[in-house]
Amino acid sequence: MSHQSDSPRKRQDMQKRKICIVTETYPNDINGVSLMLGRLVNGLRRCGHRVRVLRPNQRSDAKIDYSDGDALFPGFKFPWYHEIKLGYPMFGRLSRIFCKENPDYIFIATEGPLG
Repeated sequence: MSHQSDSPRKRQDMQKRKICIVTETYPNDINGVSLMLGRLVNGLRRCGHRVRVLRPNQRSDAKIDYSDGDALFPGFKFPWYHEIKLGYPMFGRLSRIFCKENPDYIFIATEGPLG
């Protein structure tokens, strides 16, 4: 009888992953998407995965610690939702980050101009 924990699939599942998440909103923004992404990122990081969040710079960002390597992009106020900024399309910068980081997964969390 073979032991399942030694299977190649099981070893692969335990590997730490590099993940890039592109989003227009993230904590300290107060909305469902930002709160869910904050929990997702915290959970992935607790499991040992390297998660990099790529998002627009918000007004509330002065209070945030960026030691996890998150990248901030320039943004503009969303006309009907002034509490957040949308990121400008930054294809070249995103492309350079993805080439340098070589992430295992890229998650586009929101369908804004940055994503």
